[in-house]
Order: sequence, then structure tokens, then C-alpha cells
Amino acid sequence: MPLQQSGIFNSPEETLDFCPGTFYIDICRIGNADSFLLWKNTDFMLVDTGNSINAADIIGLLIKRQVTRLKALTITHFDSDHMGAYLSIIDYMNSIKRSLTAQTIEHIYARKYTAAQLDIIPKDRYKNYVKFINGILRYLNRYEEEFDLEVLPEPGTLAAKAEDLFGAGAGLWIFPYKTNLNSHLSLDDTVQIWWLNRFDSYLKAGVSAKTMAGNINNDSLIFKVIYSDKSVLFLGDMGQSGLNDLLLYNSFYLRSDIIKIAHHGHKLSSPKYFIEEVCPVISLVTTTLKSAPDNAAFGNRLEELISENINFGTIVFSGDVRGDYSTIAIRYVEPKIFTANTSIIGYRPW
Repeated sequence: MPLQQSGIFNSPEETLDFCPGTFYIDICRIGNADSFLLWKNTDFMLVDTGNSINAADIIGLLIKRQVTRLKALTITHFDSDHMGAYLSIIDYMNSIKRSLTAQTIEHIYARKYTAAQLDIIPKDRYKNYVKFINGILRYLNRYEEEFDLEVLPEPGTLAAKAEDLFGAGAGLWIFPYKTNLNSHLSLDDTVQIWWLNRFDSYLKAGVSAKTMAGNINNDSLIFKVIYSDKSVLFLGDMGQSGLNDLLLYNSFYLRSDIIKIAHHGHKLSSPKYFIEEVCPVISLVTTTLKSAPDNAAFGNRLEELISENINFGTIVFSGDVRGDYSTIAIRYVEPKIFTANTSIIGYRPW
């Protein structure tokens, strides 16, 4: 069935005919940071929360979409440009919970680290992990158990609190339940989310400081959204070695109509052989092209992305479009109830 409407719109309320049966992706335009709102009808999933300075923009989008309940809040990894506004989002959803006297977040998805892994993680990510645990404590109204962000807890203490919140085990975690080996999320009867990332962490004893950041990025939660015969692949900040592992263990599941390019379009996170495997129609890059040539951390994304003649489909630099967010709509002529692809049933994290 063909994609009937797909595009980037500056004024969604004026240019889109919102209707039941359409799956939407709102792309927050917050420069070199990530935040997406996936939704269909009244079911919502928020993926990452940008930097702390982006809190008002993201909350504004939640208000615009009249979000009173998140089916899932996903933090792909613990970089500040992916979870900086996390506590602000928790506070906002808590304020709704108090007014409605009902739960407002069904699942919180993120990776849990062991004490040994927390012992070697860089301080900035460690502090973000503390914030992540504090956010869940706050959502559960266990304010008195929150950790002091000025005097950070020891890794063993922090890991013990995570065990208390999530139960025993390591790897990919789903709040309030630990994932099983066949875990997936149903946004509704027609939209399925399948986790494709490595179950265990890339952080191992002996990891050098030089490769530490790359290993943390490789720990990004990777997932594929499937709506009827269309799909969207989210790659977090995964680096080249992580993408190579995805190709090795999960290549069958990678082909997708839309791809969120890994690591804001970093060349090493967009190798030609990987993009060709995905074969996207639209590629989303969460960076600002205009400022990229002057940004040593990000480089000239456009020059990098087109230099190897890679077929990205339509490239969208999310930071360059005016307004608070852009919207991609996936719509079909006839409603189609999702039937699980038998080739996906039985998938297991590696």
C-alpha cells in the first residue's frame, strides 16, 4: 500500500488534516539535540527530551497535542542532548497526574547499568544517570529518596536503588517491568515498536578513555516502529562499530521507510553500506545545517553526507525548519489493522 502523505510541515494545524488512523511523528526542532513525539489518536510515545534548555519547547508540544498520558517515555542514552529536559518532563507529567488523579506515564524505557559499569562511566553521564533514577523516584512520589546532585552517590548505592526500582538483572529495562527476551511495545492495535539493540552493555572492564564515549553511544536503545507496511528506524547516537553489530545480528530487520540518522549525522554513524541496507525514503538528521560548518563537534553534515553518494532519500535537517516542530504523517487510503509479521515474531535481543 503506498505512502499517501509524507512530508515536513511548518504549520501542522493548518496544513495537515488530522484524522483517526494516521500515525504521526513530531520532530522537535531544537538544534543539535533529539526529541520526538510519536502518536496515533490519543496514544503517545516521547523519545528523548533534548537539552535542559529545550524543556519549554517540548512541554509546549505536549500541551499543543493535549497529551495527558504517555504510553512510553524513552531515553535512548544518557547524553545531555538526549535527556537534558527529562526531569522537567517528569515534573510536567506529575502535575497532570495530580490534577487527574491517574497515572500519566505507563512505561519508562532506558538502559540500566550495574555498579561495575557505573564505576567507569564518565562523570557527566553518571550524573545524568542519577537524574534518570531521581526522575522515576519523583514520578513514584518517593521524593525523600532522591539523590543529591551536588554530592553524587557511590556506584554501589546507585545500582542498588536501580535494583530496588526495577528488580534484578541488567541490560535493557522497561519501567515498571523488566523486559523479557521477546519484548515489544504496542502503541495501539496498529503501531508496534520492536527493540533491536544489544541486550548487554558495551561498557566492559578495561574500556579505554578514548573509546568510552563511543561505547556509551553504542548503548543507545535502538528500535523500529511498524505501522502496517511502513516502518521507522531510530538509531540514537550509535556509532559505526555498533551499526556493524546491528548488521551482523539484525540485518533482516533494518530496512525501513524512514530512518533517524545516528549521532546527528556524524559521518562515522552513517556508513554507506549501512544506509544502503536500510534503503530509506526519508532520513532525519537532528542537527542544524546552517551552523554545522562552524561547529567543530558536528562538522559540515551536508558535505559529509553527500560526499560518498549515499542514497539517503529526502534528507531533513530538523534544526533548520522554522517553528517549534515538524510533522511527518503516515496515512493510508483504507484503515488496515496491524497483523504481526511472522518474521518478526521470535526476534530476540543479541
